[in-house]
Amino acid sequence: MIQALSVHPDNPNEFLLSSAAGNYLTTDRGQTYLKVMEGVNADLFRYPGRPNLVFAGWYRSLDGGRTWSTLPHSVQAYTTTSAAPGVLYAVTTERRGNQNQIEVSKSANDGQ
Repeated sequence: MIQALSVHPDNPNEFLLSSAAGNYLTTDRGQTYLKVMEGVNADLFRYPGRPNLVFAGWYRSLDGGRTWSTLPHSVQAYTTTSAAPGVLYAVTTERRGNQNQIEVSKSANDGQ
């Protein structure tokens, strides 16, 4: 089952999808798919104005979903504002021992 779908805003032929089997990337409108991450079933958040910056749970991609790195926290939701370019507000979950703590975080450098 598909959890999330994110279409590249500048290229409708390219999109990411997330499912229980992993994350997949297509650059030909779904004719073929490349598995870019194993077993992640998470919402996909594509950063406005920087479409190659993508968040999926505990992971971040800087190249539109082709490669991923692990984050110290899971991005559950985010928002930006045109009044403050580069500022990202995110609801995150951070692992603390065997418990998760939910926080609202602010980044002043595009979520880097």
